[in-house]
Amino acid sequence: MKNIKGIEELKGQLAEFEQDITASIQQELMRIDRTVAMDEFAFIPFNEEVRDYIDAIRLENDEAVLDTSFADLDEKYLSAFISDNEIDHWNMIALLELLKGIKN
Repeated sequence: MKNIKGIEELKGQLAEFEQDITASIQQELMRIDRTVAMDEFAFIPFNEEVRDYIDAIRLENDEAVLDTSFADLDEKYLSAFISDNEIDHWNMIALLELLKGIKN
């Protein structure tokens, strides 16, 4: 019989994944060493409700920051998009893959 993981263990694994993917995205932004406009991507890997408001992604103080055109917000940290459920885990992987295809 397969060992079923408890809720706390699953939450821990999810948090670890979010930290790992965020670190990988930040590493790619370090490699690219410039602001990346969303129109450089084949698609914008964020939830439908927010994708039209995301203009670019860049590194600021070693953290991934997105330039936005929200009425009340010019920029938002990637971690805030994660905590606000505006990007899911598969789209975080897609964002990383898109960044890997960008030349610096």
